[in-house]
Amino acid sequence: MAETNRPHLVLMHPPSVFDFRERPLNHWMITNGVDTSTVYEYYPVGFIAILDHLEERGRTVRLANMAVKMQDRRFDPRRFVREHEPLLFGIDLHWAQHADGALSLAKVCKEEHPDIPVVLGGISSTYFWKEVIQNPDIDFVLRGETTEEPLAQLLDCLEEQRQPIDVTNLIWKRSGAIIDNEYTHPPKLLTTRINYERLFAH
Repeated sequence: MAETNRPHLVLMHPPSVFDFRERPLNHWMITNGVDTSTVYEYYPVGFIAILDHLEERGRTVRLANMAVKMQDRRFDPRRFVREHEPLLFGIDLHWAQHADGALSLAKVCKEEHPDIPVVLGGISSTYFWKEVIQNPDIDFVLRGETTEEPLAQLLDCLEEQRQPIDVTNLIWKRSGAIIDNEYTHPPKLLTTRINYERLFAH
């Protein structure tokens, strides 16, 4: 495995429906007020904040907009996942219409790399964490509007091979039991710094 394919985190934005290339899309949750297609290509702005926060702390992050990449029928999402072996796969379930895409992508991650954990985050994950964490393909759910620091803490735990008992806002599993680390890291001020130079490098 090439070193360039060993980032600490592979952060992926799924399409609204994972197999949209094979079957018609359901348009019912897409409004005319959002300038995007039914694949819903926009990833949440929190991706940029996470990228900046982690790379400033020496972490390597691969940001992949799968919703855009998969519009090219030559792109194989399973091969993309197979070729990466990070400490952690991260998937956003921010908008509710991504439920199918996010959970299906998590399943692909587990099928290709059963031992690499998968974390979901975003507003929908925050509201529906009890349902999301029941999915056998999901190892962690990070709740909240901003998850940069909790995600950095989680990566530290994974690298040091210790249980994430002190990672704030985290839902996780231990021997089949669901552990709630409690929501104790709400942002004092919701701001997002956009480092375009770092973003365009990806």
